[in-house]
Amino acid sequence: MEDVKVAHEPAEETLPDRVRVALEEKGCQVTSAESWADVTKYIGKLAGTSGSVALAAFPLAEEATLGDRLNAEGLSVLSTVACTREEILSASVGITAADAVVAETGTIFLVENEGDSRFVSNMPPIHIALVVKEAMASTVTEGLKKVRRASQEKYGVPLANYVTAISGPSRTADIEFKMAFGMHGPKEVHVILLEGDIY
Repeated sequence: MEDVKVAHEPAEETLPDRVRVALEEKGCQVTSAESWADVTKYIGKLAGTSGSVALAAFPLAEEATLGDRLNAEGLSVLSTVACTREEILSASVGITAADAVVAETGTIFLVENEGDSRFVSNMPPIHIALVVKEAMASTVTEGLKKVRRASQEKYGVPLANYVTAISGPSRTADIEFKMAFGMHGPKEVHVILLEGDIY
C-alpha cells in the first residue's frame, strides 16, 4: 500500500500572536503575565537599583491596586494623581495601559484628557504598556473604533483631548544619519500582555 502524505495547514495565528509579532517588529520587548505577581516582578527587574516608577492613573491599576503591589515589592511609586511632573522626571520606568493595540501596524494607543499617560510614556527611559485582550485590534480602522469607544466610556466625548500613538522606542537618524534611540522619548518600550484571570 502506498504511503499517503497529508498536508497540514499551519495553525492560524491568533490576534494576540499577531499583536506580539507586530510589536516586536517595531522594537518593543513583549512578555505575557498571568498574575499580578508576574507583573510586579517584571517591573521591579526593569526599575533596577533606582526602584522608582511613574504610574499613570488608569482603571486597571486602581482595580488591581497596582501601586500598593509595587510598593510592597520595595519600589517607589510616583503616581500622576499625587506627584508633580517634576517629581515624575526622576522615574526610571513609566507605566501606562493601552486603550488599543493594532496588529496591522504594531501601534499602541493611549486615550486621555489630561496628558499624564503621554508624559509617563515619554519621559522615563523605559515605558511599560499593559495590554488586555479587549484592547487588541486587527486593523487601524478597528483600533480607531476602540479609541473612540474609550473616549466615550472614559470621558463621554467622541474623541479625547490626547490620543497618543506609540510604535516602538523613540528613534531618529537626524544627526549624521546614524540611528539613535531615546532622543525624543523612551529608549525601551516593554509590553506586558495580561492573560488568564488576571483582570
